[in-house]
Amino acid sequence: QQVENALQLNALTARLVESRLAAMDMNPGAVDGTFDGETRRALRRFQEANGIGVTGYLDERTLVLLLAGAIGN
Repeated sequence: QQVENALQLNALTARLVESRLAAMDMNPGAVDGTFDGETRRALRRFQEANGIGVTGYLDERTLVLLLAGAIGN
């Protein structure tokens, strides 16, 4: 969680993350900029599909891959 906090995401970026997760059928729940349980599960699914550390929290690598549209690399 500390790593995610250090990214200092603004509300727009948080909604973009959720939007990307939704577009990839990761089921993040409402695209509202709030990382709730559904968003955390979607982040874990994304991380697992991309072979990166599964935490349910954003880190720099997860954010870059997510915004680049990576899936299953």
